[in-house]
Amino acid sequence: MNKYLNKQLLIILGITTCIYFPILINQFTYYSDDVYVLNNVIIQNLSWHNIKYIFSSFFDGHYHPLTLLSLGFTYNLSGVSPFLYQFTNLIFHLLSTLLVYILIEKLFKNRQLSLIVALLFGIHPIHV
Repeated sequence: MNKYLNKQLLIILGITTCIYFPILINQFTYYSDDVYVLNNVIIQNLSWHNIKYIFSSFFDGHYHPLTLLSLGFTYNLSGVSPFLYQFTNLIFHLLSTLLVYILIEKLFKNRQLSLIVALLFGIHPIHV
């Protein structure tokens, strides 16, 4: 990657960070945080048995073991303090934005298109 492209990617990641930065002061919601974190004994007692269960079962009608594993590690680091959960989600979103850029660039070999798509993915309000 050249210097100009690195600068553009940093700008996209910076804009995305600025837009989503306010999530770091949010509290838990009761849309799903109560089910996935506050009342979830599977992540609160992260044992080998529970890790096996996470990868072999559906939870709340969904199969997403990496999400539950991430929540389990975060719970073991911070308990029910929402900041680390929000920070982890922000980091994952920034990495996903970078991966969107890489995917589009590999598919279309067009850096400008990749930057636009990555920026739109990064700032799109559906992620809120």
